[in-house]
Amino acid sequence: GLTATTANPDDGSYRMPKTGPWIDTVAPNFQFGGDSGILWISFNSQRLTGGDDQYGGLSLNLQFVGEQLFLGSPWQSGEWGYGDPIGASGGQVAGSNIDLDSRLVYKIEYTPAGENLSMWVNPPVPHPDPLINAPDLTATLGDHTWNEIRLQSGGATAAHGWNFDEILIECQ
Repeated sequence: GLTATTANPDDGSYRMPKTGPWIDTVAPNFQFGGDSGILWISFNSQRLTGGDDQYGGLSLNLQFVGEQLFLGSPWQSGEWGYGDPIGASGGQVAGSNIDLDSRLVYKIEYTPAGENLSMWVNPPVPHPDPLINAPDLTATLGDHTWNEIRLQSGGATAAHGWNFDEILIECQ
């Protein structure tokens, strides 16, 4: 439908993806991840004009356990990227601007050895081929599963708010 905007700092909105043809990436107990499959997650995002939130993005959570992977602008980075609490790592796309409406595209490849992440900011196509459109960021992630998403932002001292739109989760 319409753009979602976070209203309260350091709060979030949790949602479970609707069921569908998630054949290769569903682990036991309806958890995405596991040891095989490719997941594409894309969304538009932007810190509100005049806002000073220190982070904003979409988390992949394991319900009642916590955040498994953060996609967006990690804490005090001021740039687009990711945070991996399982693998204790994170990264940002140097020079990216969280104050401009951006299309973020993440490709997560689930393997028995862990997960591989490729990220693009404003790519020319919905599913970039890394051989044609080099990712803006790549990383090896900690092994994880998840079953809900959380839209969140916070850390503001004066003006709070973050926009999210056109969230798309696709299995390949």
